[in-house]
Amino acid sequence: MKNIIALILMLPIVILSCSEDLTVVGHWKLDSVKQNGEVRLDKGNEKSIEFYEDGTLISGRDGKKTPMTGNWVYDATAATLEMNSEGGNKDDGIYQVKELSKSNLTIEKDEIEVSMSRLEKSLID
Repeated sequence: MKNIIALILMLPIVILSCSEDLTVVGHWKLDSVKQNGEVRLDKGNEKSIEFYEDGTLISGRDGKKTPMTGNWVYDATAATLEMNSEGGNKDDGIYQVKELSKSNLTIEKDEIEVSMSRLEKSLID
């Protein structure tokens, strides 16, 4: 009986130590955009966004000479991602984070859902 109680008491520690530390930091490729349930994609315009640990971001078409820059804040407790570009942009604002894993990020704002996958290569390389 004591072993069972000890096991039950240790379970939360084991679960917490095994959980992954998820972050939006990294380079993400735009996979799809859904607006009002309809999927929209710009073929040939490989867009991505890179989130840096210092709270800055770079986004745009891969290979574009002048990508857009800005700032971001991720709130894991509220599951929100706020993005603001220098000079302002229609995509600025607070997004609800629907999915965040090591390989996928899905965010939503104003009935627009954006799905991305993590890339290994940096946008500015």
